Amino acid sequence: MYEFTELFLYKFVFIIEILIAMHLFSFRRKKREHFVLRVAVGTLACLGLGYLYPIAFYTPWYSSCMFFVLFFICTLSLWFVYDVPFKVVFYLSILAYTLQHFSHEAYALLANSIGFVVSSSMGMYGDAVIEFSKVGNGTLLIALTYVEVYLLCYWVLYKIFAKKVNQEDIRISNFSIMIMTSLILLVEIVLNSFTLYMPEGYNKGYTILLALYNMICCILILYLQISLCLKKNMEEKLEVTSMLLYQAKEQYKQKEENVSLMNLKCHDLKHQIKRYAKNKEIPDEYIQEIEDIVSIYDAPVKTGNEALDLILTEKNLWCQMHGINLTCFADCSKLGFMSVTDIYSLFGNIIDNAVEAVSKLDEKEKQIINIVVRNVNSFVSIQVENYYKGEIAFNKKGIPITTKEDKNYHGYGLNSVYMIVQKYDGDIKIDTANGIFSLSIFFPVQGTENVK
Repeated sequence: MYEFTELFLYKFVFIIEILIAMHLFSFRRKKREHFVLRVAVGTLACLGLGYLYPIAFYTPWYSSCMFFVLFFICTLSLWFVYDVPFKVVFYLSILAYTLQHFSHEAYALLANSIGFVVSSSMGMYGDAVIEFSKVGNGTLLIALTYVEVYLLCYWVLYKIFAKKVNQEDIRISNFSIMIMTSLILLVEIVLNSFTLYMPEGYNKGYTILLALYNMICCILILYLQISLCLKKNMEEKLEVTSMLLYQAKEQYKQKEENVSLMNLKCHDLKHQIKRYAKNKEIPDEYIQEIEDIVSIYDAPVKTGNEALDLILTEKNLWCQMHGINLTCFADCSKLGFMSVTDIYSLFGNIIDNAVEAVSKLDEKEKQIINIVVRNVNSFVSIQVENYYKGEIAFNKKGIPITTKEDKNYHGYGLNSVYMIVQKYDGDIKIDTANGIFSLSIFFPVQGTENVK
């Protein structure tokens, strides 16, 4: 039969704190089947194993070892609940332990500052037997303060750190750095245990300074660990977007040649049709039909900007073939400060997103895309409007999040638009009121010469 000492009771408190922190960092990860049942089973297993873990000694080495074993058990329960690689589980677990330890030190700072601890620094690590019959209002006040400090720390650090982790796909760029920061946390926890069991007794000033130091270490560890994840994601997104922009540049060159050749061939074909018509070699009822078909390919859009002409000609042809009405009114007299490949990529991605949206509509009369490019004082305004259906979610930059399941290869179109807008110090706004997707871009006019 175990004695209900302070350290024995704290085992269960520690397990609950760690599990809550783990789920704060993990709840948007891919879950295994029967998620709720797994959470319940995992939690009960952790508490059961925690109960079975004996407290043989009240020493810094033994208590540190016990907490690390309990932490490892909780890490396994997290892997049991979420369908992610164990390396990612370990990463999330370290973040959770850091969050729990920060909260623990925040409470220690407060408790020592206001006099909850007056004679011993061991606190919850002590060997004093708890007599529940003697629990009074003072103990309840301490417990309530403890819970409130943890809730506040968990909420604040979730907003600062955990929320970012939940919003991103986790790709660890440097596993060795993650291990290094984990070792820093391990050493910090062990050293903290040694100070709690110091034979010299309680020193209020030293304990307060130690708590402040530990909290700072935890914040730095959280920052470094999360930076590993976010930096890798940013690098991958930049790489993919840069690749798309490069592909747009190459596509522009190739399609410029193809459209020119197609227009030349169609022009020659129209002359041949007229010659056959004069000679009555083709029945009259087929001549007009053939000319109409050829005219679709021999009617390039003319806006005054070669890149915009090319993309509009290409997209307009596709839209006509699929029953989509694409209209464009463009004054490109001040658009020369942008490179032709950036214009091609910008309008190409915008129109592709609009085409994808209207293609999902059942009403043919709503399959309309309107594009207006005009000069407003010292700005170039680009306005694109189209109908859409469904709900649109936005990321923190105000850019729509792709609804496609494969997010590794989709969702970069508007990201590349955003990059081009930033490149030319522009501003982008999106409105989705009344079932109409309205994209507005404003560029300050930077010059009149084309950038090649």
